[in-house]
Amino acid sequence: TPILRPVCMHIGRRALVAMEVGYLRGLGLSVGDCSPQVLQKRQVNGVQGAAASSASNAFCQPCGLGDAGDALQRLVAPCCLLGQGFAPQSVDRSGRAPWMKPLGGHDVGLQVFNSVTNEKEPFIPLEGKKIRWYTCGPTVYDATHMGHARTFLSFDILRRIMANYFGYDVCYQINITDIDDKIILRSRQRKLLEDFCDEAAKMDLPKVRGIVEEAVAFAGNKLAKKAPQEPAVPGASATDKEKQEYERKKQEYETLKQEHDFKLSQQAELEKKVSAAAHSKDT
Repeated sequence: TPILRPVCMHIGRRALVAMEVGYLRGLGLSVGDCSPQVLQKRQVNGVQGAAASSASNAFCQPCGLGDAGDALQRLVAPCCLLGQGFAPQSVDRSGRAPWMKPLGGHDVGLQVFNSVTNEKEPFIPLEGKKIRWYTCGPTVYDATHMGHARTFLSFDILRRIMANYFGYDVCYQINITDIDDKIILRSRQRKLLEDFCDEAAKMDLPKVRGIVEEAVAFAGNKLAKKAPQEPAVPGASATDKEKQEYERKKQEYETLKQEHDFKLSQQAELEKKVSAAAHSKDT
């Protein structure tokens, strides 16, 4: 049975863990006043922790382990990490991760899609009308376009609705990513293009055409191999979990197929432009 087990620390780590405990408390987690400990999930053969009691009266009470208690001293019960303002029992949906449902917030009847439970759930803040909202903003790896503006505009409209219509106290933060794999990749592409242009200036036209056409064909073949595979339909004897997994994979496949079809159309457009440029008198 997985249990939470303390790990021995030296003095230097105590200060670090004390900071971590303070941070967890700031997030609303009820971490007790026991001495700072580093906790980790661990398998212990033949040892079972006692069932955690309710969140209201069991914070930082060591689990009863019988004879194994000496070997696993000061074990902190899982209930120590239950958050304040949540329901004592998690919401468990078939095939989904458990979800801790907030209780103490202001309910205006709004429902939102919960990606954890994969269903619409009542939107209830953790603390009154206070909402802490983080949005992952654009990753700016190329020239500015309308999609960047849409990111800010769409979420700002939603923020205004939450604040001005529903009356929530919204603390809103949006990120702008300036270091990312896409940015690094685009920088590399531009460097390679500059190098090729310098080399192409010393080549005759037929050789340049041959190299470009070969590169475009290579890109097309590579893209074709990345076509998403449609999931197999489960048989009549499939379980409910297998059917739900199929529906999830089917939705994912349809999304990936739309994206792949769009990339194929871009590739076809590129091939047309390259062919037209190769046969143009202005080349």
